Amino acid sequence: MNLRKIKLALTVGLLNRQDNSRNLLHSVKDLMNNLREEVGHFIDLSLVKNDNLKEGQYKQTYAIKYEKCTLAIDLIYNQVSRDQYISTFELQG
Repeated sequence: MNLRKIKLALTVGLLNRQDNSRNLLHSVKDLMNNLREEVGHFIDLSLVKNDNLKEGQYKQTYAIKYEKCTLAIDLIYNQVSRDQYISTFELQG
């Protein structure tokens, strides 16, 4: 498994994504499914942590588990505007 290749493909895919109205977690999952040979099959997605940053804004940490790795994503969510931003992501092999 080439972690560098997966991180690069995920970063470029997120920067080039066309459908900004779609849930970011679904976009990440779709991008990772394109790398199935490297990461294996999808196993589970779970909310690990939900921190309140300020009124109406949350930092949510998700773990997306695949057969060969786990992707941890810090997502900033604005409840009022429904905007989502990825703060960081970490791939663990």
